[in-house]
Amino acid sequence: MNFSPQALLTTIAQAVSQLTSCCLPNPTLYINMRSFKVIKLLGEGGFSFVYLVQDVATGRLYALKKIRCPFGSEGVQDAMKEAEMYRTFHHENLIKVV
Repeated sequence: MNFSPQALLTTIAQAVSQLTSCCLPNPTLYINMRSFKVIKLLGEGGFSFVYLVQDVATGRLYALKKIRCPFGSEGVQDAMKEAEMYRTFHHENLIKVV
């Protein structure tokens, strides 16, 4: 088999994740007085990560987007604008902001 360097790194990362997931505790996030258990990383972009999380109280699954903000208030303002933009769109193929 011929693997590209990126595909090889992805395969190794997935293997390490699978091997250690039974041994390492999954972090729990507390957001708006709710607890969410991080299940796994779904994807990564230039300035964000998307995780599969589970509501501890209900068991319901969500995608959680974590936006990296560069230093300074401008980065935080840009992230807040992005979050608000998600709220303005309502379509079956777009995520719903909770």
